[in-house]
Amino acid sequence: MNGYYIRFFSLAPLASTMQLQVWLAERHHYVRPLGTNRFEVFDDPVLASLHVILNTARDEIIRQEILTFIEAVSRAQRPASPYVLDRLARSQAVVALQGWTLADETIVGETITGCYALSDGLIQVDGEGFYEQGVFILGTDD
Repeated sequence: MNGYYIRFFSLAPLASTMQLQVWLAERHHYVRPLGTNRFEVFDDPVLASLHVILNTARDEIIRQEILTFIEAVSRAQRPASPYVLDRLARSQAVVALQGWTLADETIVGETITGCYALSDGLIQVDGEGFYEQGVFILGTDD
């Protein structure tokens, strides 16, 4: 399935997605829980939606994912690499955003803003690289 995948590497432990769900609902988005620490956010049930999943850095799969990014950034050896490596190494949780069309750009932006409202962190966009507070800081070569 085509689409995009964005990760928010949170420097604080996040116990649940509830605060993020409330934050988005207060901004007039529809939120539909999909299970523990998973939800869907959308503006209109007929339009594209964004799936949001929270995982802790204690989860083995997420630890491996963080290590994979650490290895890739270590190989890149760019000026921003030490900063990104530090942020990745200190990550306590990962909020994954998965969408299928760009029609939901507003939802993506507000979800990322909501993540930053909950914690300091680093954004990674597949096929692009790393961002912090909307500023591009390190590209990827995939």
